[in-house]
Amino acid sequence: MNTPKVSVITVCFNAADTIERTIQSVRTQTYGAVEHVVVDGGSTDGTMDVVRRYADRIATIVSEKDEGIFDAMNKGIGLSTGQILYFLNADDTFVDPRVVEDIVTAFADDPSRMLVYGNVILEGAAPGVVNYPARPFRAHSISEFLHNSFCHQAVFVRLELFAKLGRFQCRYRFSADYEWIIRAFKAEGGRDFHFVERFIAYYYALGRSQQHAQVTDREVQDMQRKHFLSFEYAWYVLRYIWIRRLKKRLLNQTA
Repeated sequence: MNTPKVSVITVCFNAADTIERTIQSVRTQTYGAVEHVVVDGGSTDGTMDVVRRYADRIATIVSEKDEGIFDAMNKGIGLSTGQILYFLNADDTFVDPRVVEDIVTAFADDPSRMLVYGNVILEGAAPGVVNYPARPFRAHSISEFLHNSFCHQAVFVRLELFAKLGRFQCRYRFSADYEWIIRAFKAEGGRDFHFVERFIAYYYALGRSQQHAQVTDREVQDMQRKHFLSFEYAWYVLRYIWIRRLKKRLLNQTA
């Protein structure tokens, strides 16, 4: 697999104002073997008019009602023919034209790598918040993994890992991508994860998960309790509470 095909999956619904720049950011990638798959949820605002203007550069276009964003992402997996998959939402874009090329190089450097991840830059975030920082962690370290920052816009995955672990669990409406990453970590203790010190995408910070932050937080806490019933998870929770209290105390002192 010297030149693996990379499938970039874009799911959308009523995204006429933003999807063109997403498509353009895929088109300008320097890596030649990129397959773009667009899964639309039955938009009524002209989204498909924009998509069809680029039909000659999009491998697969589907527009039909779905059961939510992760159902659409699962459809995208089924429609993809690439060996490496990436999900780029209709209001997100690649940071620069060399992203896919650099990530494929990271996979090629070690064939055992199943998942390569980096950082994203937040758009529309609160003042002072400019990126979503990830970092490497020791294999099998639950606490280091839980303290990391993951979103699917930062992650490229080999198709065979989806074949092994299954697809996204749609009962999680806003954070099924994170639940899947937890399953991937548990499968091999994170030994097949690789961090690259580069930005991957501009990530729209006011997307669905941020608009429903309280529900998202409850989902994340639920899946963490489900998957990590251990001393390390208890330590992670206590450390999280301590850090929040310390930040609050410091803010009160400077007020």
